[in-house]
Amino acid sequence: MARKTRNQNRNNLVAQINTDQLKKYRTAVYYRLSKKNNGTNQTDTIENQAKIVENYIKGQPDLIIYKEYIENGQTGITFNRPVFNELIEDVKAGLIDCIVVKDLSRLGRNHIETSNYIEKIFPTLDIRFISVTENFDTLTAERNDTGFIIPLKNILNDLYAKDLSKKIIPVIRKKQEEGYFIGNHAYGYLKSETNKGKLIIDERTAPVVVLIYKLRCEGMTYSDIAKELNNQNILTPSQYLYKIGLKKNPPKQTEWKYSSVKNILSREIYTGDMVQGYTKQALYRGHEQIRKQKDELIRVKGTHEAIINRETFEKAQEINRQTREKYLEGIKANSKYEKTENKYYGKILCGCCGSKFKRVRSVRNDKVTYRLLCSSRYRYSDIKCKTLSITEHKLDKVMLQTIKKHIKVLVEEKKILDMIMKSKEYEIKYTAFNMKLENLQTQLDKNTKEKNSLYGNYVLNKISKEEYARMKKEYISTEEVIKQEIQKLRDKILYQHKAKSTKDTVIRKIKQLTESNKLTKKIIDELIENIVIYNNQRIKINFRFKDEYKKAIKLIKDMEVVI
Repeated sequence: MARKTRNQNRNNLVAQINTDQLKKYRTAVYYRLSKKNNGTNQTDTIENQAKIVENYIKGQPDLIIYKEYIENGQTGITFNRPVFNELIEDVKAGLIDCIVVKDLSRLGRNHIETSNYIEKIFPTLDIRFISVTENFDTLTAERNDTGFIIPLKNILNDLYAKDLSKKIIPVIRKKQEEGYFIGNHAYGYLKSETNKGKLIIDERTAPVVVLIYKLRCEGMTYSDIAKELNNQNILTPSQYLYKIGLKKNPPKQTEWKYSSVKNILSREIYTGDMVQGYTKQALYRGHEQIRKQKDELIRVKGTHEAIINRETFEKAQEINRQTREKYLEGIKANSKYEKTENKYYGKILCGCCGSKFKRVRSVRNDKVTYRLLCSSRYRYSDIKCKTLSITEHKLDKVMLQTIKKHIKVLVEEKKILDMIMKSKEYEIKYTAFNMKLENLQTQLDKNTKEKNSLYGNYVLNKISKEEYARMKKEYISTEEVIKQEIQKLRDKILYQHKAKSTKDTVIRKIKQLTESNKLTKKIIDELIENIVIYNNQRIKINFRFKDEYKKAIKLIKDMEVVI
């Protein structure tokens, strides 16, 4: 009867967890295509990569797909790719145990960097890596003294990239010298359907280019022109390309920025001359692009119809030059004034549009003033965002007052928590917790002892092979359940003490602040999550660790233990 009850209790515990003991790998599937997928029937389209990888994973019960990462239109020569970087961040966050690719070239075409990831980075991060078509799996791959025996194809991928780089660069340069347009898009123009290297005027966007040059020649700044375009609800270049189907994914940039305007106002292409070759780089090494000197550019005159006449273009360039000189003169004149640390950097959000605030310095009568203002309103549109600026001095005063009030609340909560943790009731509950932990540890020790005796009983023919396998699985499952219960109880006690310790530290720091009556970036970073400023000058301050005392108090009050 006792044995039946024990087995029934064990079965009840076993039912609480997954009894499958095969390790499950949270798997990231990474697809990459060098050229944007245009839907043609190519071997390495994203769709074909997905079919191969998905069919492989179906036959691997230990692989559970966590997420698919699709890199469409990114070279494999460099590893500085947006989606790949996102994948690595998820790996570092502990969200992924395994990465699967169709073949090694999808991971990268640079042999040294690819090997570095497979040999060093992935093992360091405890990541299993699988390349399907090469049948390469770091869990089962052969190793020698220098590391994994990686297929020769990885080296060939690198040689292919180097050879491609040496062949393609001269071809591109020759086409540029012949006046062909080598690039994706030039705002204001479209590529001719009969000759992709020929530019033709886009009647829908060329007037916007004319407007930009007109406003610049009238003396408007880059930022003011961007504001005007946004206020007129004119689509950005990326939005326009997406609208007409030349860009696959919706653009993140939905507002004109001064950098976009500045770029258009510096491009000689709008005069009808083809000017290209602004940068150079070693493609196969993934080096950073280097800006060429003006006399190194490739110029071919009269290759397409002009949008801006030469006189207007040169006038805009002169204004650009004067603006640059004035900017540099301002920097030089203000260099005698000591710069102060931007203690609110990255902390202030606009309550109207959600943009981050920027800090602007102004000097008048030898007095330096810092203003904090919404970057969107300042640079892009004063119609879409109505939030006004605030001086740093005024915000400092508000912050000091609010923090002093906050510390009074924290001190009262601390008193309550201290009183509870010293009370008889808490002592009883804490003792009960410890008794529960001891009981669970006793159960765990007993379960382990019985599990360890199974093999001896099997050898002595007291239980069959099938009974041995079944009972061992049950004991292991029971062990997991008990360990989880132990961990839950320990976490509760740990949280109470951690919350109190964290808050005590915070209070000490705030007291130091109130004594010095001075804000610093370190104090802001440690105490403040963010600050939201609204268009009516209302300020909302979100503190870090603001609820730990309350949570700890509630946890203690709700503490129930069944012994």
